[in-house]
Amino acid sequence: MNIKSLTLIGVGLIGSSLLLNIKKNWQQVHIYGVDANLENLKQATNMGIIDTALTKLNEESANADIVIIATPVGSILSIVNQLSLLLNNPNTIISDVGSTKQNIIEVFRQSLPKHFARCVAAHPIAGSEHSGASAGKIDLFHERKLIICPHDMQDMSALKIISNLWQHTGANIHIMDAFDHDCIFAMVSHLPHLLSYTYMYQITQNNERHHLLNFAGSGFRDFTRIAGSNPDIWTDVCLSNSQQLCSKLQEFIKYATDLEQLIANKDKESLHDFFTQAQIQRKEWKE
Repeated sequence: MNIKSLTLIGVGLIGSSLLLNIKKNWQQVHIYGVDANLENLKQATNMGIIDTALTKLNEESANADIVIIATPVGSILSIVNQLSLLLNNPNTIISDVGSTKQNIIEVFRQSLPKHFARCVAAHPIAGSEHSGASAGKIDLFHERKLIICPHDMQDMSALKIISNLWQHTGANIHIMDAFDHDCIFAMVSHLPHLLSYTYMYQITQNNERHHLLNFAGSGFRDFTRIAGSNPDIWTDVCLSNSQQLCSKLQEFIKYATDLEQLIANKDKESLHDFFTQAQIQRKEWKE
C-alpha cells in the first residue's frame, strides 16, 4: 500500500487505536491529527501517533492520501462540508468509522459529488465505555468485524485500500448493504445502549439511588457498563438512525409489556418459558 500521508479527524478511542496500528505497520506514513480538543492532540502527540497536530483542517491535511473521519456522526456533515472547500486531490480517499451508514453515504453524495466514488463508508465493530486518545489500544480491532458498505458509484480500488488498512489492525472485513447495516445495528448495538442508559436514568430519578447503588453487584455492573459510553456519540447515533431505532424500541416495549402481564398474572409456566427461550439463544450465541 503506497500511502505517504493520512489525516485523522477526531483523535479519540477509535482513531487513536487505528493510528497505533498504522504507526506499527507503516512508519513512513505522515499522520495529521485534527481535533478541536487540545488534550486529545497533546495525548496523541505524546503517544507518538501523530506527526502534525491541528485544531482544524487545512488544505495540506485535507488533501492527504487518506482522510478518515472518526468523530460522532452528528458532526460529519459539517466536516465533509469543510473538506469540500479544501479538497483538490482527485486521488484522496475519504472514509469514516460511524455506526450508521445510510446517512453518511448520503452526506458524501451531496457534499462531495465529484469525489463520491472515492468515499468509502466503514464501521469497526469495536469500542469501549472509555473515550479520548489515551484510551486507544493497539489490539482494539483484533478479531473484530469491520463493516464496509459500498455505494452505487464506488471506486473499488479505494475500497480495497481501506479494506487493506483495516485488515492490518487484525479486523475481519465484511461487505454489507448500508440499509441492512442500519437495520442490524439498530437491534444489536444501538438498542442495547438505549436500554442500559434508560435503566441508569431510572436509577438517577430514585431518591434512594445512593443506597441502591451501595448494594449493586456484578450483574448490575455488566448490564450498565455501556451506559458509561460517550453521550455525544449516542445522541448522534439515535438521531441518525431514528426510524429503525424507534421501530426496535416499539418491539421491545411490546415484549416488556408481555413480561409485565406474565408477572402480574403469576403465570409461572409462561414466565419460565419466556426466560428459557432467551437463555437458550444467549447460550447459542458466540461472540
